[in-house]
Amino acid sequence: MAPTINAAGFDRRLAVVKSIINSHNLQASSIDTVAYDDSCPHPYNNFLFHVQLSPPASPSSFPGTQPGTETAPADGLASFIIKLCNPDSGLNDTNRVENNVATHLLVRQAMREAQLPSLVPAIYAWGRHNDGIGSFAWTISEFKPGVDLDSVFPSLSPVHQARLLHDIAAVLKALQTVRLPATVTEFGGLTFNKSGQIISGEATLQKGEPEATYIACKQSSLLGALSRAEKSPVIQGWRRNDLNQRIQSFLEEGGLEKLFDRVDIHQKNLIHGDFTLNNMMFDTQKGELTAIIDFDWSCISNPAEEFLSGLYDVGGNISDERDKFHESIISGSFDVLSSAVQDEETRKEWDLAKAWNSAMKSTGCTRPSEISGIRQILGVQKLQSLLCPFQLSNPHRLERMSDETKAEALAKAEAALTEWLQKHGF
Repeated sequence: MAPTINAAGFDRRLAVVKSIINSHNLQASSIDTVAYDDSCPHPYNNFLFHVQLSPPASPSSFPGTQPGTETAPADGLASFIIKLCNPDSGLNDTNRVENNVATHLLVRQAMREAQLPSLVPAIYAWGRHNDGIGSFAWTISEFKPGVDLDSVFPSLSPVHQARLLHDIAAVLKALQTVRLPATVTEFGGLTFNKSGQIISGEATLQKGEPEATYIACKQSSLLGALSRAEKSPVIQGWRRNDLNQRIQSFLEEGGLEKLFDRVDIHQKNLIHGDFTLNNMMFDTQKGELTAIIDFDWSCISNPAEEFLSGLYDVGGNISDERDKFHESIISGSFDVLSSAVQDEETRKEWDLAKAWNSAMKSTGCTRPSEISGIRQILGVQKLQSLLCPFQLSNPHRLERMSDETKAEALAKAEAALTEWLQKHGF
């Protein structure tokens, strides 16, 4: 039986990890994978390794002289996490590791200023994908103990859940109030200049130079979705029934500018990009958060993007208008029990979304209802998803679909896209 897509490169990755350890003149007593399953059929975005050291690393091994890094503890570093960025994940590697490192630094600073616990791991060293160590970009970061919060959150009492939601909202508030350096002037990702200053760079989720405004950023995202649709053997760039021409008209004739007339196109926030319970660590003995992790998809964008990309497991995501509590989440109004609450399960979902809204309000977070032009932003997000539906563009999905299923899915997607364009005058 042939090895899976991830198992095939395991020995090579382990050799790279050992090479990184040796380059810092350290000795590992053990190296273990983290959150890894050989049988996973899809490529991982990153490969994580927990490294135990003997003897511990001293500050001389990690002096904090690289941009974005911190000095190892004075009493030594007994273990750390090595992350290898998978070059076959489909993400943009141009300044992927720099974006991650810069984000960690800014969020750690913001959380210190907010007098919050040190939940974001410190980064001690990093390397680019083209620096000569096995073509992997990599980081060495602080090890944070705990289990994934999503694995235990549903079993916690409502009181315990509410306390954790308050703590999570406090972290979100810190994210929303990160003070961006004056050198970060555009929408996209982060990187470092030759002087080690944090500056605007390319985003991990989208190749291309950073953009001056949110409109330009979304225009680029729409063009990216259309480009991916061109590569789909099923969608074929929407060239049937003049749809492609109508899409181009929207993009070229000011459709986005008209739709965004209420949006603050210059407002910039640091966005985690995958702010979910799965990216939070939890101490089951103490019953508290121990870490906020995985800033791989972080970017600089409108604050709405945090609610479009994450928070779905606490009732805070706004990307799906079919969500039974969508209007309450958008408006921030939970005073009247939703008619969608039909049974005990939906009541739990309602109570969770309501508790999350209350936690955001009490900690001073900017909620969706307080973001200018939020409904217009949602409209463009819907167009982006309609331009390149995942099931019709992902090769792994398409392999499992019959021709009949593909045709049915294409017809449904085409009808939805046509309806959106007609609604907006194109």
